[in-house]
Amino acid sequence: MHINPERYIDDLINIIYKAGNAVMLEYQNQSGYELKDDNSPITKADLKSHKIIVENLMKVFPNFPILSEESCKSFLLKNPDDAFWCIDPIDGTKEFIDKNGEFTINIALILKKKPVLGLVLLPASNTLYYAIKSKGSFKIKNNKKKMIFTKKNIKKPIFAVSRSHINIKTKQYLEKFESYSIKKVGSSVKLCLVAEGEIDCYPRLGPTSIWDIAAGHCILNEAGGKIFDEKNNLLKYDVSNSYLNNNFVAQSEAFLKYVKNS
Repeated sequence: MHINPERYIDDLINIIYKAGNAVMLEYQNQSGYELKDDNSPITKADLKSHKIIVENLMKVFPNFPILSEESCKSFLLKNPDDAFWCIDPIDGTKEFIDKNGEFTINIALILKKKPVLGLVLLPASNTLYYAIKSKGSFKIKNNKKKMIFTKKNIKKPIFAVSRSHINIKTKQYLEKFESYSIKKVGSSVKLCLVAEGEIDCYPRLGPTSIWDIAAGHCILNEAGGKIFDEKNNLLKYDVSNSYLNNNFVAQSEAFLKYVKNS
């Protein structure tokens, strides 16, 4: 299957901004949340974002199935190498509820188990990151677009850890390093910060789902970084097995060199 992801980008930018506007209306007039079966929170904003993205994707791109956090039970992919959309209507619902602005909307196109296009929008700051395979990673803020890259050199690594999830495994991983600093951040923002050189490494040694990171993964890849699992294999998305990711470490180009030379 030959796919040119670049042809979709303008439509996708319009779709994700449309979802972002709807989310911000709910953010400003928030009326609480409910708990899903797994005890994770869900708000009206999650559902509105899901509806807008899915309906618009189906209009513009009717040929690809859609995997969304809010409709994953009905998802079907005939061949695990086939193309599909992977969306998270709101990543960081806890951040949305806490009103700290660190929540994102994520849209990715997966082909042959790898992300080939990704968009991550931070509605609260109207900041968009996006990437297209072999075309680079970009950031749009205040109507200004720039290309972004991971760090090339570091002396003292900066690690991103989840504002909501930090466990013993992560602490043990950090203890391997003599000198470092930590930045606590919510949602897929962490991957974007590695991609634009603000963070060196994001170890996630705990459960995540495909939709949590697929878009940010593409952005990081195209900015010069990599995501490896605990067995040091590049992370892939095989939805025939599970929607859960293996534990992983997202790394900048500089961090890869730093670890190699340590």
